[in-house]
Amino acid sequence: MKINFISMQRVLMVAGIMGTMSVANAAMTDSTTFNVKMNIDPSCDIQAVSASDVDFGSHSHDDSDINAQGDLTIKCTAGTAYSIGLDNGQHFDSGSNVRQMGGTEASNTGELVAYTLYLNSSRTTEWTTASPLSGIGTGENDVKPIYGQVTNLNSAKAGQYLDTVTATVTY
Repeated sequence: MKINFISMQRVLMVAGIMGTMSVANAAMTDSTTFNVKMNIDPSCDIQAVSASDVDFGSHSHDDSDINAQGDLTIKCTAGTAYSIGLDNGQHFDSGSNVRQMGGTEASNTGELVAYTLYLNSSRTTEWTTASPLSGIGTGENDVKPIYGQVTNLNSAKAGQYLDTVTATVTY
């Protein structure tokens, strides 16, 4: 097959024009990447929902083994390990290692009633700073019961008694 020079020139010229047209019509692109990120800090909150009191109610002097329950609510970042300790309150007797409620009225000022706070409903594991409640945060409010017990009122004078205990979360 014989191709003449002019035909070949025309074919190359048409091919060149077509090639130039497709390059001229093609969209040019370039790209880069970037990160989308954040850091979630571990946190725990036991103040968002007020703790409920451990209220032993009203009793006569000869009642014993009086049980009561309160609770506190903790909200920790999901997966965050925590422990909650309860201090000894305002009237702690270090000699006998006992928490006590103090009399709040003129008739019982200086009087004390011993009590114990527990981690469990069977009231066998005392809840203190040295023996805290441990857990793992869920990201949701988690209610933790506080079990209390008064074992002897025989020598207690009539009147109101009160102690204030501070709960501290460590995470």
